[in-house]
Amino acid sequence: MIWLLLACFSSGGSGDCHSLSDGEKREDCLFQEVQKFSGDQVAIRIYIDGITEKKTGNTQAVYSRDLLRFRLASSDPVRYQWICQEAETTAGKEKCRQILGRPHMTQDKKRR
Repeated sequence: MIWLLLACFSSGGSGDCHSLSDGEKREDCLFQEVQKFSGDQVAIRIYIDGITEKKTGNTQAVYSRDLLRFRLASSDPVRYQWICQEAETTAGKEKCRQILGRPHMTQDKKRR
């Protein structure tokens, strides 16, 4: 199953996301796609690493990758804290530090 998903998304998306000219809609589309991997670290890494300037035509690809990392980490800090270690930009690293630096954000949701 995972290999089928990877085959579909190995180009950094289905292609539909990268064809969107509106940046906000494009980033939302990428986030929706990466969420399909349900926490599978290998699949998520491959997907995010596939978002390159050469493959997508997006000259801001590094920021798209970091935005996906931050959005995943902020959506579920316990589950996705590992992804912050892979942030590439200074801003991405700082945003991840902020979200992981908030103890109430990283507590297991069951204990809330």
